[in-house]
Amino acid sequence: MPFKNERTYSKQLRTKVYTLLSNAKDALFDLMDAVLVTRSAYSFVELSTSPVFRRQWSSIYEAIEDGLPPRFELMQLYIAQLPQTGQLVLAGDHTAWGLDPMLGHEKTVPTNIKLNPCLEQNQ
Repeated sequence: MPFKNERTYSKQLRTKVYTLLSNAKDALFDLMDAVLVTRSAYSFVELSTSPVFRRQWSSIYEAIEDGLPPRFELMQLYIAQLPQTGQLVLAGDHTAWGLDPMLGHEKTVPTNIKLNPCLEQNQ
């Protein structure tokens, strides 16, 4: 990270992202904040109820329609924030199904997905 103070780093990174956005940048920024702080949202209307989204719910649709974030430039900015040393591990869990508590250490294997029949025969 290029900044020693986390708050300064966060503000400067957010400023850089904000300057890269063009149309509807305020609404897109509010939408990004709402996505980051909302545990689970199943619709845009739910995102619009987030305390950090300070606009009407229809602004989400307008922001997505009007704002075309420069993907390449944003990705370059985000990649520049990654540490250059050591092994980077990115993990996420967006599990949409319930897990069987009897699986124990195999909790990452969903119970409602069939394994490949070829693999099952070899076991």
